[in-house]
Amino acid sequence: MSSTEEATRADVRDDEAAPLVARLALAALCAAAGAVHLAMVPGHSQESTLDGILFLVGGWAQVALAVALLAWPRRAVLQATVVVNLAAAVTWVVSRTAGLPFGADPGEKEPAATLDQMTTAFEVAAVVLAAVVLLRPALWQSLGERALLAGAVVPVVVVVATSVVLTSPEAANHHANDPAAPSAQLTAASQRCDLGLNPAAYWQEATTAGWDTVTGGAVTDASTSGAATPAAGGSHHGPAAAPAAAAPAAPAAPAVPTTPIPSLNAGRGSVEVDRLMALSTSSGEAAEARLVSALADVSDDAYEAWLQRLSTTTTHAGPQAWSAVTSQQTCADLTDEVEQARTVALDHPTPVEAEAAGYTQVTGYVPGIAAHYMNFSYLDDEFAIDEPEMLLYDGTGDDASIVGLSYYIVMGAPVEPTQGFVGDNDRYHVHEGLCVAGTLVVGDSTTTAEDCAARGGAKAGGANNWMSHAWVVPGCESPWGVFSGANPLLDPTLGESSGTDGGSCAGSGVRDRYDLSAGSRDNTPTPVNGSDVQVAAP
Repeated sequence: MSSTEEATRADVRDDEAAPLVARLALAALCAAAGAVHLAMVPGHSQESTLDGILFLVGGWAQVALAVALLAWPRRAVLQATVVVNLAAAVTWVVSRTAGLPFGADPGEKEPAATLDQMTTAFEVAAVVLAAVVLLRPALWQSLGERALLAGAVVPVVVVVATSVVLTSPEAANHHANDPAAPSAQLTAASQRCDLGLNPAAYWQEATTAGWDTVTGGAVTDASTSGAATPAAGGSHHGPAAAPAAAAPAAPAAPAVPTTPIPSLNAGRGSVEVDRLMALSTSSGEAAEARLVSALADVSDDAYEAWLQRLSTTTTHAGPQAWSAVTSQQTCADLTDEVEQARTVALDHPTPVEAEAAGYTQVTGYVPGIAAHYMNFSYLDDEFAIDEPEMLLYDGTGDDASIVGLSYYIVMGAPVEPTQGFVGDNDRYHVHEGLCVAGTLVVGDSTTTAEDCAARGGAKAGGANNWMSHAWVVPGCESPWGVFSGANPLLDPTLGESSGTDGGSCAGSGVRDRYDLSAGSRDNTPTPVNGSDVQVAAP
């Protein structure tokens, strides 16, 4: 037999192994998967150049296979169909179960969306159908008219399904960079790994207050002396607002509204809540201490009503702003850093150890922020987790107990530091105009120069010096957030029981108000844990 005759017989065998109806179905599956991959190239390219290239190459490979299946019926084309689509399907499974070792977020599991699942289903169907045609051509031939019907229906189903999904809102927002986009919010909430960084009480408090703890919202975290940190989820890693002079800035409304503020006492209001709201609008550290003290004395109903009205006040007390952390590596790093800070705190259980390590008392016990002991040798423009400039105690006696840490960065300018804990959720503030006598604070920022002098002190600057808190001591976790400006557990009762309650904020009079167990999917509200995130209409 001549070589020409052998080639012709090979072509016939190839054609018989890949009937037209089978090739039509395979071409539709490959073309649909390729079209989806090509449509996703721009979004993935913005996240990672490598991701964009892989989607581009994979998409064109599948489109080329669709053309070859119709124009060049060879076994090699069927074999390539199996290899290319199997590789794409396996890559998708790995990215959703273990995370790919390359790309924008190496080792990070990605969420499984409808668009992804449909495309992978097409790829798996193409692998199975091509394998059957290759390995059992007789089986396909034996199906007769049923094979013809399937070959005709599959392309129609594939085209319709692809058109519907590609034109859906989910596809339009797939990998969108806009943090306010509904799909981005849903993804952030469902994939977050940061719930355990705060106690369950924080997530409950923040939800009651109406804060958006998925994208960080537009909450402005004003400092005790009135400096404002960035809105819309900003932190020390983003642009900071310049310090204001003496008056706190009002938090903006959350980006994702929850339920409207409910009517209080059938519209008649409450004297308790009115008094809390009045304190919330007062300036200075002393006013904030009075607010924390007052919150400890009111009923739980009045406290909740105050929380619900926080967005209408000018106070920075209450839950801190928080943006969801979805990177497993960031969560792991931040957890490690919090543990390092906790170790430092527990190495100085009482002021005795603090003074032996070079710390000096600079304040008395102040409700909400405790007693401060400062190590002046650490004052510089660098952030160091293992060298906190201040240690915080529930009193000033030798048997007082550690409750938290404070970091202090000398910037030399009214601009917020970029340094701090990993991630975007630790908060800085300033104390400008304190009355200081020697090394001891004897008056808050609202103290006049005359009153300060009468106390033997002088008004300090402070606009260029930035402080952040870390409530990392077990039992003293802040219900308002691990980096909150104040901690409601530090009430007057805690100060009165200093040295006698065994430490760990056991003497706080409001412990029963808060769930201090670690936050989790089971004990946090739905808008936080992502099972039913409510998104504001555009």
